[in-house]
Amino acid sequence: MNLYRLPLKWSIFFSLAIFSVIVLGVLWFFQLAMLNTFYRTIKTSEVQQNTDSITAVIDNSELEHYIKVLSYRENMSIVIINNTGEIVHEYLREPSILSAFSDSEYLEHYEEAKSQDGSYLYFLESDSLELSGVDSSNVGVENLIYTKIINNNLNEELAIITESSVTPMPSLFGVAMVTAVTISVGIMILTLVITFFLTKKVAKPIESLTASAMDMASGDPDILFKGDGFKEIVGLSDALNYAAKELSSVEHFRRELLANVSHDLRTPLTLIRGYTEVMRDLPDENTPENFQIVVDETERLTNLVNDMLDLSRMQTGEVILNFTTFDIIDLLDGVVKRHSALLSRMGYDIKLESDESSLWVYADELKISQVIYNLLSNAINYVGGDKQVIVRAFAKDNRVRIEVIDHGVGIDVEKIGHIWDRYYKSEHNHIRGVVGTGLGLSIVKNVMMLHPGAIYGVDSSVGNGSKFYIELPITQEE
Repeated sequence: MNLYRLPLKWSIFFSLAIFSVIVLGVLWFFQLAMLNTFYRTIKTSEVQQNTDSITAVIDNSELEHYIKVLSYRENMSIVIINNTGEIVHEYLREPSILSAFSDSEYLEHYEEAKSQDGSYLYFLESDSLELSGVDSSNVGVENLIYTKIINNNLNEELAIITESSVTPMPSLFGVAMVTAVTISVGIMILTLVITFFLTKKVAKPIESLTASAMDMASGDPDILFKGDGFKEIVGLSDALNYAAKELSSVEHFRRELLANVSHDLRTPLTLIRGYTEVMRDLPDENTPENFQIVVDETERLTNLVNDMLDLSRMQTGEVILNFTTFDIIDLLDGVVKRHSALLSRMGYDIKLESDESSLWVYADELKISQVIYNLLSNAINYVGGDKQVIVRAFAKDNRVRIEVIDHGVGIDVEKIGHIWDRYYKSEHNHIRGVVGTGLGLSIVKNVMMLHPGAIYGVDSSVGNGSKFYIELPITQEE
């Protein structure tokens, strides 16, 4: 079974179920298969520790009392003999196999311990009790007898013999079985609780986000993603909401792109076709004016294509700037004069205001001239009734600031953030007859972003005209 192909809630359930089965398998193995080994090991360690505690007080005057208390507390028999097998101290519980030991049997344990580096441990089966003359009512009880050789302060060699009963394994298995079953039931209940919790906090929110994502993919960009629970799920929900918002914005601009591009292409193509058909069918219409209209519309198409290519190259990082040091005042003077000469006949007043004779910057001269041209064209398109456009340049905090000012209708504050987007156009009518491509300000934005330390922006409000500006660091003249 491939858990990755299952729904998340079932993957969680089966993963926890498999984990629980493994844990229960390990539990039952150690509870039953290894119980006897563990129990014997623990019991042996306890007897050895108690014997060591007797060794520590072997020369104490309260030894007899200590042995009595220890025997009662630990339910064990304790006998101390000398090297001849004679009992020095003794305290036996009832029943006790040591009570049937003779001096020779004690001596045998002494000799066996001495031959095994000072200690001797063995388990005596319950049926051996009757052979030793002990009447045991606890048939099946196993007895652990431990012998250890020690020396007291008088350098006398003594042997401490302790006896402790070991609970019959059937009784232990019964207790272990009940414990294992109880723990197993608890683990299964806990598994179901954890599965329910994780399903509610992880699986269901992710399923909800997935369903919303499918709705968005089917064409609903305004879907709202709702995710709660763990931090990562909330973060995923926020990220998807942001992506949905961006996709909605992209869809909006896509529609605007189709509308604007189709309009910008259809209008000049229609004019070109109309005028060429007229000039083909009516020879008298082959006038310079009609040819000029065809040339102007062709140039408009060329500008649109060039602007689209330039913007695409800048946004994909394919444009390599050619940085040089040049006088931007001289550049502004040339651009303003060309526009003024072209539009003065139409009543436009375009002038340059600057108290500086020269201001040197280190930038791409061609791209900066394109920026100024686009700002100037934008101001002319939305110029006020006075048809006046002012280009102002001055030094400010070791930077040159260039402002292009018009006295038109201005821009709504809520829409200022969109004017730098490609194909965005104001709903206000153009004063000039020639309509722009909708890419000019977007090109300004991308060119300025490619220049380190450059700043661009606009100050405008409805009814107060607009002031577009750029700033570049001033450098030294070459």
